[in-house]
Amino acid sequence: MNTSPKPPGSRSPSRLVFACLGFAGVIAVLCCLLLVAGAVWFSNLPDCSVKLGYELLPETLETLEERGLVDDDETVLAYYDDTVSCDASESAVLTDRRLIHHVAPATASLPLSEITDIQYLPGTALGDTIVVTGSDGQTIRIEIAIWNGGATFHTALLNAWHQATE
Repeated sequence: MNTSPKPPGSRSPSRLVFACLGFAGVIAVLCCLLLVAGAVWFSNLPDCSVKLGYELLPETLETLEERGLVDDDETVLAYYDDTVSCDASESAVLTDRRLIHHVAPATASLPLSEITDIQYLPGTALGDTIVVTGSDGQTIRIEIAIWNGGATFHTALLNAWHQATE
């Protein structure tokens, strides 16, 4: 057994090194937990992408009626909510009679029979843009976030418009 003293100048790792390593480990674990918690939170958010009428939840239809965006006798053909909470405060609604764009507190509405032009600008960096012009010059611009079904809303709008003007 070697019991000779350590040569001068050689030191064992200090407590500071161990403290720093322990602190770095705690930070790494907290970062991992934060990532997992964020993933769980995002996975539990409601899906606010474009929905066709038959895909809407009854609660969504109730919200649209409570806010006065659609009438009882209208049929919702397509719906898009631009909020994370899906609370209809920023939404585009296509019914069998009109196009509605709501950004609280303002609401723009255009009967399908009065639409004169529909332009679709797909795939910009932020998503798809649909610009609708009415016979009175009113213009509604709907921006649908990337990968949220802008083409679906556009197709539903075109179909409803053609049906309303036949």
